[in-house]
Amino acid sequence: MKIKELPFKLPNKFIAYKPFDASRISILLAQESLCKEIYENFLHFRIEKEIEKENIKLDCHFNEEFSSIGVKKVPIDIITDLGIDFITFCRTAIEKDFYIFLPIETFEVSNYINYKKKYRPHHIFIYGYNNEKEVFYCSEFFSFDKGIYSSETVTYREMEEAYYKLQTELESKVMLNEWAQWMKDIQLLHSFREYNDKFNIKRLILGLQNFLEENDCYGNKNYIKDVFYGFAIYDLIIEYINNILKSSKSNFDIKSLSLIFYRFRYMKLQAQFIQENYSKYNQSIQSIIDSYWEMEEKSYNALKLAIKFSISHEKNILNKVINLIEELKKNDYIVTINYIECLKNII
Repeated sequence: MKIKELPFKLPNKFIAYKPFDASRISILLAQESLCKEIYENFLHFRIEKEIEKENIKLDCHFNEEFSSIGVKKVPIDIITDLGIDFITFCRTAIEKDFYIFLPIETFEVSNYINYKKKYRPHHIFIYGYNNEKEVFYCSEFFSFDKGIYSSETVTYREMEEAYYKLQTELESKVMLNEWAQWMKDIQLLHSFREYNDKFNIKRLILGLQNFLEENDCYGNKNYIKDVFYGFAIYDLIIEYINNILKSSKSNFDIKSLSLIFYRFRYMKLQAQFIQENYSKYNQSIQSIIDSYWEMEEKSYNALKLAIKFSISHEKNILNKVINLIEELKKNDYIVTINYIECLKNII
């Protein structure tokens, strides 16, 4: 086959926080019948806290598992040991209807603008190929001026170089760390045509309650050391900011604030979905939608302040961020409680 593209739709109006959730949503939005589980799943996320030389680092992830998307992990070392041709492997996977979620060294890909100035391992999402032009159809955070998450073509040669460059530079001592294991796996994603959509209002209420109680999607709390869930994000971010205020650090990792921003955007879309499909004329739901829209705007302001601090290094800016986070925490709790009550009235 000379050309093949798997069904794909950019998720920029939804969530494009990290390649993991952006790739999954790209598949979900392209499914013939949208998996409603999408409106439940992104309630759940985890925040991993790491302390390194008294400095706090936060790594935040949305829940990426869906009943309508199958995931098969292929260890890269096995492909290398067997001498399997990389380009042939990718084309064969796409021919068999598998999307490819691939760890690469972005510096080797000329289409990157965001990461081109320095070496940076990252995932890229491949959903098709053109054998005549010798390119893969991909999506990633290539260039923010084209939208946060965009599509590009990457040549076979550059993709192969980016793939092998990362693998040849990985040191064995780095791979002893659990966080680094993603660089040794290729994920093959498959969109199921038939699946059991688990979404219902009762599950949504349970998810919101787990969020408020700082539980994971299964109702567990403090199950893994230094891994936090749901509403715990507010106190963690405040702790992170206070850590910067007490230190000489001038760098601010904005991913945790981006998580809050995307969460409110997602919750607004979720509430709109509930209104359109379960309770069209419910004014209470409309007030919930309006509240999430307002909190989305405030969280975006906090995000802009954090970026401003990273440029100016004026630490008084961070006190404004803390004030906004505390306000969002208070409002989020009230709105979530009201949202749960609205949903109970719908059942």
